[in-house]
Parts: sequence; C-alpha cells; structure tokens
Amino acid sequence: MAAAIDFYRHIGLDVASFDQSCAWVRHRGDEVVHLRTTDDLDVAANRASVNLHVQDADARHLVAGAMGAIVG
Repeated sequence: MAAAIDFYRHIGLDVASFDQSCAWVRHRGDEVVHLRTTDDLDVAANRASVNLHVQDADARHLVAGAMGAIVG
C-alpha cells in the first residue's frame, strides 16, 4: 500500500489513507481510485490499469514512467 500511495502522490495526486490496507486517490477534488490490499492477490497473475484524465499528460507520463509504471 505504501508504494501505491507514494506512486500516486509522486505524480501529483492527493491520497487519503485510512489504514495500511485502504486509501482513496483524489483528482480535482473527486475520489477517482480506491486502493485496497488483499492477502490472496497473486501479483504475478493479476494486473490492473487506470486511465487518468489530466491537464498535462506529457508531464504525468514522464513521471509515471520514471516511477516504473508501464505507460503507453
């Protein structure tokens, strides 16, 4: 959870963390992504993607790529 929160904060989004297993990502005052951990998630077999609508996509793309996100 900490790595996910750091990632979203680093690309300029607000994150409200409720505990170590739950957080909301906010963009322009709206809650746009709900983060939750699960004990039985196989990260090698499960992937997720998110589309964010932002004003400066090029800048966000560079930051996200630098953070290790797969962007394309």
